Amino acid sequence: MGIDLAAFEFLLKAHREFGDFGSTLVLGRQRLLVRNDADKARLAAVLQRYRPDMAMDDVLDDYVDRFIGALGGNPYQVMDNSAYEGAEVIHDLNDPLPEALHGRFDTVIDIGTLEHVFNIGTAMKSMAQAVRIGGQFLCLNIANNHLGHGFWQFSPEVFFRTFAPVHGYEPRLAELHHGGGFHPLRDPEEAGRRLPIKTPGYTYVIFGARRTAEAAIFPDGWPVQADYVAAWTVFLARRAEREGDPGKAESILREALGKAPRNPVYMMTLAGLLKRADPGGAEAGTLLARARDLAPDHPGLAAEEPLSPAPAAAVPANERVAVAALEFVLKDPLIPEKTADALLRGRYEFKEREVARRLLKPGDRVIELGAGMGVVSLTMARLIGGEAVRSFEANPKIIVLARENARHNGLPVTFHNVIASPRQVAEATPHIDFFVLNSFEASSTRRVSDAQTPVRIPTTPLEDEIARHRANVLVFDIEGFETEIIEKTDLSAVERVMFEIHPKILGAETCMALVDRLEAHGLMLRRDLAFGDVIAFERGATPGTMPGSALFKALLDMETAALGGDWARAGDIAASIEEDVVDNAYVQFRISQIEAALGRDGLERALRAEALGSEDFLLFNHLALLHLGRGDLQRAEMATDRLEALFPTSLAIEGLRAQIGRLP
Repeated sequence: MGIDLAAFEFLLKAHREFGDFGSTLVLGRQRLLVRNDADKARLAAVLQRYRPDMAMDDVLDDYVDRFIGALGGNPYQVMDNSAYEGAEVIHDLNDPLPEALHGRFDTVIDIGTLEHVFNIGTAMKSMAQAVRIGGQFLCLNIANNHLGHGFWQFSPEVFFRTFAPVHGYEPRLAELHHGGGFHPLRDPEEAGRRLPIKTPGYTYVIFGARRTAEAAIFPDGWPVQADYVAAWTVFLARRAEREGDPGKAESILREALGKAPRNPVYMMTLAGLLKRADPGGAEAGTLLARARDLAPDHPGLAAEEPLSPAPAAAVPANERVAVAALEFVLKDPLIPEKTADALLRGRYEFKEREVARRLLKPGDRVIELGAGMGVVSLTMARLIGGEAVRSFEANPKIIVLARENARHNGLPVTFHNVIASPRQVAEATPHIDFFVLNSFEASSTRRVSDAQTPVRIPTTPLEDEIARHRANVLVFDIEGFETEIIEKTDLSAVERVMFEIHPKILGAETCMALVDRLEAHGLMLRRDLAFGDVIAFERGATPGTMPGSALFKALLDMETAALGGDWARAGDIAASIEEDVVDNAYVQFRISQIEAALGRDGLERALRAEALGSEDFLLFNHLALLHLGRGDLQRAEMATDRLEALFPTSLAIEGLRAQIGRLP
């Protein structure tokens, strides 16, 4: 038995997800499979990605004892049905777990043992019983293409049904390892249907769940596949309704929802029952919205009346705009003229896109609040994969455009028409009225016009969504709601945060206080990613020469002075923050503009912004003009080419080409 590259990375992922392992039980004594220098190099590369503070020499040994210890596994014990490899806990997993071992361990780890146990139901039950409250079960087992290795190859649903909320468990890692990478899995109960998976090669299923409550394991006997349970339950409910007892039918469905509160089949069926009894009732709409959010691809939803306009047919090419290798709908009644102009100029959500491009890392998982038409969502998806981005948008009209943009660009981002808010807010307010206007940017949770149409939108606890998605990055642009998110949400699992802050709504002092609050919780302002009113934070980021809130205030003051034409004051502020913004591409560009306005040569700053990797439309427009001013036709042409490569539909290109052509 041994830990190969996939298992090695899985345990590092699990440590990042759950923290130090604590008192640990491993099934079978596991070897660390390092056969040659190439194996060692591959393991070292993975270790560096997850734990740059460690080297292979810190964990390298014949067995994994040192590795488990490095992940906080202490004390560490091995369970086996014999002592021939030095196991401390002797137990045959075909037999029920002794009472003395119930709830004894912080972490129970199975790397390829359960597949060798014949009495698999009893073994699974025992593993669930062995974990104490607050601890976790972690496993990696064969899913496909290894017949003869053990008794069993596993379907993911075995783990979803065992380590389930009804048994006091919260699943937090569920993936397939195939083709050298990890691929997320869905719970069939939450999808409302079977999810067949076919892989042509050697495949592992990995799973990690935290035990959150004391509950009996399999109190009513062995589990049944979720789709069978749903089919039988719906049959009983519909039979009761046909027999003239809708109250019994409703009771059956509500009891089922109590046991499986995220099953869209029960939501859809109960919504239909309620609509037949009370066509004008609000609960049916809320249930359908929740079902659509959980399982937008469920075929049963196609028969239901949509809560928002259906996606239009494919948008003609001349009604789209290219923005940095992506294409977005341009012509739509929902898109205001100002937004369409910003899209054409490559400036729409520019700061958010630039910060995201620098902030995100491979393996990140993002929760986004306030998706709009999906410009930032898809920018992030292009960087880390569509499955890694989970977006929430309250406006049921604009989310249609977001989904259309995702479909057109081939990025499987999930957009949810649900409001994710701090737990205390969501639990007190299970749904809110969202006031919609045709212009999506004028829609809000506040009614400011009789032309707005109220739509009831369900809420969900943000903390639950972070845990469910295993998100380590939080991104939001929700005007005026920043305070609620930062002050009331448990962000302990979040490594990085990016958001647009709104001083005109909150006031400068409140904004500075929010920066201070995040830094007090270990999320430090990224000096290189403070792009005016779009700012980013990261645990362990290097502090600057001045407090984060003071730097943020100075940047706002510099922007305000520049926009007001007070270039001298803007220049003085820029000089006062020089040491903290030397690696900030956006600020270097703004300083270049300030210097040019003051009659100085701003080229050096602009070139620094370019060298720092800026993809700002205005930077390359500015660079082209600076080169033109020097009579440097070749460099002006290069800057224009760069602008056109990034924003081929930009209206400025033709003008720059014309100016270049007029030079001698």
